[in-house]
Amino acid sequence: IPCKIINRAEFKSEDFTKQFTGKQNEISKEKNAEIKAITGATITTNAVIDDVNLARELFNIVTGGEK
Repeated sequence: IPCKIINRAEFKSEDFTKQFTGKQNEISKEKNAEIKAITGATITTNAVIDDVNLARELFNIVTGGEK
């Protein structure tokens, strides 16, 4: 199975990470959604989106925020 090894710097870059700043609702993983994926690294992008969504959900549970 072909895969692309990405440089860790790509998903730590400000251009990628700043897309998540200020998001209040669950982030969609659908193509052409609000987050531009790293080219050739869909699995990495989806994993970051899953983690951000989980962190938001846990934060809301702990703080009594949005249900």
